[in-house]
Amino acid sequence: MFKRVKIFRKEVFSIMDLYFNMFKIKYTKLDELLINIPFEKGEEITIFINLESILKKLTSTITDKENMLIDSKRNLIMSSCVFNLISHYRYYFHKKSINSRIFVYGPESIDMNYLNREYNKDYRTHMMLLNTEETSSIGKTYKDSIKIIKLLLQYVEGVNFITSGIVEPSVIPLVITKHLRIEGYKNFIVTDDRYDYQYIKDDFMILKPKLEKSSVIDYYNIMDVLKNKTKCNNIPNPDINFLPFIISILGDKYRNIDKIKGMGISKIYSSINKGLESNIVTNDINNINSLTCLINENYHNDFMINYMTTSIYEQYKKLSDVELKYITNQLIDKYDGGYLKKINNEYFVGIPLNIIEINTGIKKRPYKIDWR
Repeated sequence: MFKRVKIFRKEVFSIMDLYFNMFKIKYTKLDELLINIPFEKGEEITIFINLESILKKLTSTITDKENMLIDSKRNLIMSSCVFNLISHYRYYFHKKSINSRIFVYGPESIDMNYLNREYNKDYRTHMMLLNTEETSSIGKTYKDSIKIIKLLLQYVEGVNFITSGIVEPSVIPLVITKHLRIEGYKNFIVTDDRYDYQYIKDDFMILKPKLEKSSVIDYYNIMDVLKNKTKCNNIPNPDINFLPFIISILGDKYRNIDKIKGMGISKIYSSINKGLESNIVTNDINNINSLTCLINENYHNDFMINYMTTSIYEQYKKLSDVELKYITNQLIDKYDGGYLKKINNEYFVGIPLNIIEINTGIKKRPYKIDWR
């Protein structure tokens, strides 16, 4: 799987590294964003990182059509970038005396017959990583990198890379939190995907990387974030429980989920408030048939398809034991610091793995590690 890297094209690494570095929120910015969150020394938090957020940026840039990733070692370059992205966030919280478990999640490297195609036959057919001339380079790189990244992270305690099989990748955090029973933890998702905002309903906090404009989106500001740059500031914000409903109406081009016609944020918020005033719905409602009453009857079927392919909770309900185990069986820890040190020295010359940083912030380690 590994081949020694003696020489590689510097510009290839720098371009790849640039995209991943844009997903690393600076420590000073994180200090500013998290200043009001009451962390306790020694507590353990959970961090999920949506790798597809970066892959989408890579596939949408013209540099991929050029020679950005033609280097023969591009799979090792991407593996190093993913590894060091994890190290960045783990080391930040370690400096605050906070332990962390980190899960990177993403799709498979080939098109899958997604479960959601039962409702929407075009689900995720638009942006397949391997099936177009424009994305063949990044798609091949991702395919070659998956096994390497998973292998490397098996030897890091409390860190995993999970791919989703036929399940929507953004359902992975829900599967993991329920499987490991960590619903009560402080949970973060590093993502710029609006689809992931649904987790705020379960008290997750979204860390949205955007250089100096990076932000935290949480229970208190999500509804204002959604109506930003709209003309509905005077409309009362709906309850957080309506997040899957709202996001399903807005649609998702990447997943081939069409927006419900005639319903922008202003109309959505107004419809919810009118439904509450008329006792058509309540704030704790999660019944799709009742929610349909808030939609123009001409679009009832469209809404139901959107909702079933958007709501992470509806999708989770329909997962079989086989699909759940495909995800949870990837939670492997074989910790071996010596192995990582050997691999780093032999195969990642010039593109080093930050193995010291990634092995910090681990709860109750009973042994000492010699990295040098």
